[in-house]
Amino acid sequence: MKFTLGRRRDDDDECGYAYRVRPTDLCIVLVAMVITFGFVYLLLTPQNWGAIDRAMAPDPPKPQVQNKGETPMILFDARKK
Repeated sequence: MKFTLGRRRDDDDECGYAYRVRPTDLCIVLVAMVITFGFVYLLLTPQNWGAIDRAMAPDPPKPQVQNKGETPMILFDARKK
């Protein structure tokens, strides 16, 4: 059985059907191959998920630097009791 783009030209074949492979069929196969190879590539390549998680995590708040000899002033709200 021979696949061609268009009608079969040889008449001596015992099969009487004209098989056609259209460009859209080839595109579907090509897209499926790209998706499959991409998925296999993602599965087989090592990933450092810990570094990715640390990079996406918010930075912890930095402690305020206090100059030597200064006392922090804490103000309270007078309306709260």
